[in-house]
Amino acid sequence: MPVQVAAGGVDGGPPVRRTKAAVVVARRIVEQIVDGGLRDGDPLPNESAMLRDLGVGRPALREALRLLETQGMLRMKPGPGGGPVVRRPDPGDLAGAMTLLLETLHARWGEALVAWAALEPAVAGLAARHARDDQIGGLEAQVARMAEAVGTAAFYRENAAFHALLAESSGNTVILVVLEAIARVTAEAGAGIHLPRSFRATLVAHARALVAEVRNRDAVAATVVMTRTMADWQEFMSSDYAAVESTPIRWSPISD
Repeated sequence: MPVQVAAGGVDGGPPVRRTKAAVVVARRIVEQIVDGGLRDGDPLPNESAMLRDLGVGRPALREALRLLETQGMLRMKPGPGGGPVVRRPDPGDLAGAMTLLLETLHARWGEALVAWAALEPAVAGLAARHARDDQIGGLEAQVARMAEAVGTAAFYRENAAFHALLAESSGNTVILVVLEAIARVTAEAGAGIHLPRSFRATLVAHARALVAEVRNRDAVAATVVMTRTMADWQEFMSSDYAAVESTPIRWSPISD
């Protein structure tokens, strides 16, 4: 079906914003990728087929493909037999754009910590409502791994994995993506943070209590536990790493 572009307003009514043909074409291509179940690395049809199917001119199609490439939905495979190939966007793409925007707004690392602290209690409550039994089992196993790693450098990885599993258990895709993007935005500044063993043990205790409330399906109690956890995080940062909190967020290019 040929692409249709809005032509203008109706007499006496508000003006209708024109949509560039390339944007409409890009939307159609995304729909075809998603609805067609195309996976990362799958090629798109050749240019002749796409021109025929979409009913647009070559300039609009090529501009649409460039747009999708910049948005991380496609990559161009070079050489004979090359062309546009599906590339599934991930939270790293959002993190890159978010970091660039936050730097221009002079945002600080501590502000990202506050945002994280605001979101995590909501995640805990959602997990208590929506987590599947197998996800709760996974959270319990992850807490055990945190406890085993409390005296090693692996604790940081296991703690991050716990929060990722909790976000996944919330059943909310938007929160999952935003939290992962925030984690990537703050990764560089957070790399220099050292958690004392006593504080790691406190985090394990909080995590164990939280999972128990998730297992009990008590959203209010789970929210309270996570609120306490994040308050401890913020107190620790303010007392031991105030300089890190004031560190400006800096953008750096992320490559595949």
